[in-house]
Amino acid sequence: MKINFLGIGLVFVFYFYSPAHAAECRTASLPDGTPAMFCKDKSGNWKQQEGKLVAATPRSAADAVTAKGQATYRGTFSAAVSKRQRSRSQIDLSSLLNQAVNSNATRYQGAVNLVIKFDGAAVTAQLSGTGGIRNSTFTGLVQGGICRIVDAQNIEVWEGPCNQTRFSGTIKSTASNRNIVSGSFDTQASDYVDSAKRDAERSALKAECDAGRQTACVALDQMR
Repeated sequence: MKINFLGIGLVFVFYFYSPAHAAECRTASLPDGTPAMFCKDKSGNWKQQEGKLVAATPRSAADAVTAKGQATYRGTFSAAVSKRQRSRSQIDLSSLLNQAVNSNATRYQGAVNLVIKFDGAAVTAQLSGTGGIRNSTFTGLVQGGICRIVDAQNIEVWEGPCNQTRFSGTIKSTASNRNIVSGSFDTQASDYVDSAKRDAERSALKAECDAGRQTACVALDQMR
């Protein structure tokens, strides 16, 4: 990856129910790396939808990421890496699926840690872990409950629904990557700090401390 890890094919990552349509849906990376959404029709057949990820519905409004905040996510990832084809003229879905089940794709899996700072729509992430992951800095955006972050070399994308409790989704390579990555990750938040709320609490404690309230001074010293 950075891992610089880079994988293949069409891999479904997770299942969810779209409240708007009350239909069973799933997200997938298409062969060109584009995320797409598939939902079952009334006959039980999977149909590609708008090609966009669907944000996870927060358990409450408080679960949504705040305008300014920092989350620490911990979990696991798995991904496959293969060499990019020199010519795409003969590539079809069948050949990609055949590649996925053959041994010419190198597979990675391990633990992953993400420390993400939210500043409005802007996102900065520090990624570390095991199983091939190297410490990396990612940047990106959060829009409609979907986080999309790209590494500094613009060769790898992590994307999926994110909130104060969870960040899960797909790992894929960009067109500029010499390899192809296809994978998924699932992380839970071990810590979330609402920066605006914390700053307001700090200001209030400082005022009380300056006024001579010792307990406020101790609480202020203990704040992160």
